[in-house]
This record gives sequence, C-alpha cells and structure tokens, in this order.
Amino acid sequence: MELNRWVSPLQFMVITINTMIGANLLTLPRTIVATAKQDMWMSILVTSVLFAVSFRIAAALAAYFPNHTSIEYHRILLGRFFGNILNLIMLTLMLAVTAQFIRIFRIAVKIFLLDLTPSQVIVFIFLALAVYAAQHGLGPIIRVQQLLFLFSYSLFIMLILLGVLEVEREHYSPMLADGIKPVLQGSLNCWTAYSGPELIIGFLYPYLVQRERITRYGLIVIGAVTIIYVLIYGITLGILGAAETADLLIPTVMAYRSIEIPDTFIERIDGYLMIVWIAICFTSLLNWLYFIGFGAARMLKLESSRAAMVLLLPLISYLVALPPDYHSFVTASDWINYCSLIWGLGFMPMLLILAWRRKAEMKQCTKD
Repeated sequence: MELNRWVSPLQFMVITINTMIGANLLTLPRTIVATAKQDMWMSILVTSVLFAVSFRIAAALAAYFPNHTSIEYHRILLGRFFGNILNLIMLTLMLAVTAQFIRIFRIAVKIFLLDLTPSQVIVFIFLALAVYAAQHGLGPIIRVQQLLFLFSYSLFIMLILLGVLEVEREHYSPMLADGIKPVLQGSLNCWTAYSGPELIIGFLYPYLVQRERITRYGLIVIGAVTIIYVLIYGITLGILGAAETADLLIPTVMAYRSIEIPDTFIERIDGYLMIVWIAICFTSLLNWLYFIGFGAARMLKLESSRAAMVLLLPLISYLVALPPDYHSFVTASDWINYCSLIWGLGFMPMLLILAWRRKAEMKQCTKD
C-alpha cells in the first residue's frame, strides 16, 4: 500500500467486521455457557464494552503517529531492539489467532461436510486459496468483500432469525442464579470473538480517509457484531439449553439442525448456515493473512509482502496441526485468548502512555 489515504469509513467497517466474525461463531457458545450458563448474553455485552475501550486506546495510539504503521511506531516508542521484539510478539499473536481459526474451521468442515476428506487437504486448499487471493493487495480484497458483504450477512442474519421458531423461554432462566462472577469470567473467555480491530488499526490508520471519525465507526462495528453474537448465541442457548450447549463440540450447527419450516421445501437449515459461514470464514482469513504478511514485510523492510504471505502457508499449516488432540487445542485456545486480552488491555495502554509522554516532552522541548 502506498502512503496515501484511500480506505473509506465504509470499507474500514467492512474489513473490521469480516476480521472479527469467523470460526468462533460455531464453537464459542460452548466456551461461554460452560462458565456463564444462561447468562451468556450478559458476558457478551461485558466483553463488547471492554473491547470498545481497547479499540479506543488502539485508535488513540495510532493517532499519535498518523503517517506510520504500528510496526514503525513500536520502534519509535521502545527503540529498535525492543520495538522489534514487540512487533514479533504481535505478529506471533496474529499467527496464533489465525491457526486457531483454521483449526476450528477444519473441525467443523470435517464433521458436517467432508467427513471422508483428510484434514490436511482441507487446511491446505483453504489456506492456498486465501494466500493466492491476499497476494493481489488490499484494494481487490476490499472490493471483493464489499461485493459479498451485503449478500452474505443478510442471508446469514435471516438464517439466524429462523432459530426463534425453536426457542424455549425457560432456557433463559433463572437470571444471575450464581451471581455476577460467572458472567465476568465468561466475558474473558470470549475475547477472541472480538479480536482483530485492535491489531489491524495500526496497519490501516495511515491509509484512512476520515481518521478523526475512526473511533465512532469502530464503535458502530463493535455494536453491530455484538448484536449478531447475542442473536446467534442467545438463540442457540434458547434451543438447546445451557447443559446441552456446554456438552456439544459445535453447538450452533447442532441447534439449527433441529429447525424445520412447516409447509415449505426448505430443510436442513444447518446446511445453508454452513455454506454462508464458509464464505464469511474465507473473507476473515483473507484479512488475517494479508495483515500478517503486510506486517512481516514492513518489519523486514521488504518491497512486497507476497513472499512473506507464501512463507505463511507452511508455517500456519504446522501451527494448525501442532496440538495433538482436541483437549490440547482447547488449552492452547485459552492461552491465545488470554494473550489477546493482555495485548488489548495491557500492552496497548502502556504504549499509549509512552506516546503521550513522548508528545509532552516534545512540546516542552519546543517551548524551551
């Protein structure tokens, strides 16, 4: 990307929504219900508030360095050595989130669609297509996502709302039976469902058209994603109940498998849901791969990020296959979730304080 502002607010919103929403749509209800139970929707609301704070901090930090990406201003704030270490931590975290994303995708596709296809083939084809598409740059990526966005999410939300036909009200009560502590614990467990904008804002900020309004648009995105999460997770809970949702590996699909529309030819709603979900997953993976490759190229001072993206293919494939079983994968996912939380509410505020002090010192030197 050349350093000229051309990413519009609408394009920024499409990119961030597609980055946030992905594979977690199918598996996350089990993780939240295990702690928050029937109050899982409250956990989602708490997480949205915390993440809005994290995004506001990330946007404010980027505003101190309007013509630099996060790769550069980490070096400015911490020095070349420690700045590169922080860049490496950030890119490693993004790689881990991407590998977790693909592992969930592999599990879901293997169970519900391609049960006879080897897992390695599913991962390789999915990754190879995304790497090929990401090499054409952010412009084509944005145009494709804008083209698919309205159709895919309109159909997706329509399919989600069909779940209201099978909801049972008693699954939502009693409210706060165990107090507020399980709700707060559940909110920490679903941080990765929002993760993405706080990482990519540092790459996108120099290229945004209306930088001064970026926080407003970011909050709109977080609010829209929260509504989608509350709908799909709340309906899943209303169909299955807390106990069954916590026991199922992929509760969302299982919940929609039981939905039937009387007097119509439409059946197997879960099949339609999976088809739309795959398209959403692909656009999300496309964004993650592009920004990881873009960040690696800026860090290594490469002229093009294409080589970095190609090298990501074997690396991510290895990370996807690294956990030997599902229990190890769940443990690794918990660590990734907490690392993302520490980055958003730990490292980012620290960097913002350093940026504020640096600007204050520069003003003082100017006055002197």
